[in-house]
Formats: sequence, structure tokens, C-alpha cells
Amino acid sequence: MWRSLRVDLRAGKAYWQEVPPEEVAMGGRYRTARLLLEQEAYRFDPFSPENPLVFAVEPLAGTGFPTPTAPAWAPAAP
Repeated sequence: MWRSLRVDLRAGKAYWQEVPPEEVAMGGRYRTARLLLEQEAYRFDPFSPENPLVFAVEPLAGTGFPTPTAPAWAPAAP
């Protein structure tokens, strides 16, 4: 089972969310883009506190597998 941690800084809450295996296989960049679209980040001003910021890792990160496994992060930038 794969999980992601979602943190709501305004509400001061954090919760775990299950992630389907096919989404994990797509990688961190896919996940960041999907989450930003899901939250409709394109509607927010880039400097607004409501603007989401997503951090993710590629599926093979931390395994020692010789591929680019850099973390992905995605803000809605100006």
C-alpha cells in the first residue's frame, strides 16, 4: 500500500491518503501535476496563501537504482 501525507497549514491538520499503484508507477512529476489540477491551482494567484505546494519523489528514489530519482516539487508559479 502506498500513502501520501497531505498537510493543510491553514487548518493545522495532516492526514494520510492512499495512492493507487498505477499512480505511483507514473512518478512524482505526474503526481504533482495531477494534484495541482485536482486542486485547481491555476485559479489562485501564485503569491496567495491558498496556492498549493506539492512535493513528491520518483518511485525508485532511495533504492540505489541508477536512474534520475530527484524529488519533484510543483508550485503554481507566476
